[in-house]
Formats: sequence, C-alpha cells, structure tokens
Amino acid sequence: MDLRFQFVLDSFQIGVNFTELCAQYGISTKCGYKWKERFIKEGKEGLFDKKKTPKNYPAKIAEETILEIIKIKNHRKFWGAKKILETY
Repeated sequence: MDLRFQFVLDSFQIGVNFTELCAQYGISTKCGYKWKERFIKEGKEGLFDKKKTPKNYPAKIAEETILEIIKIKNHRKFWGAKKILETY
C-alpha cells in the first residue's frame, strides 16, 4: 500500500514520464492509471484492493419462488424441472 501511495505521489510531479515511472515500479500503465484515478476519486482509501465479489445477483431466484418450487416438489415427488416450470 505504501508503494502505491508513493507511486501516486510521484506521478503528480511535473515532468515525470508516466510510462517510465510505471516501469520503475514494475507495473503496467493500465494499473498505474487505475491507481491514480482511484486516488483522485477516493483518496488514500482507493489504493486498497477491492473485493471481487459481485454487488448484485441479477439471476438470483426470489426466496418465495424457491419455497413454492419446494412445495410442488414435495407434493409431486416424480415431477422434474420441466413439469414444475410448466405449472409455475
């Protein structure tokens, strides 16, 4: 984290070649621009690693739907997914 902060501070100096600075720190220019942008938007907190888990699950099934499927499955033991989908 301290290296990232030092990198961002160095990138704001006048006359610094950004590509060469990234090479000195052993990072790609894409990563360098990402850290710089995060620092501008979020401050020092933006330099920490972000979680990679999704924030929402668009394909998630509602709990009521799951309970209804379980009811149908318990009532009709030999029904599969096709028949349950047709009736629901």
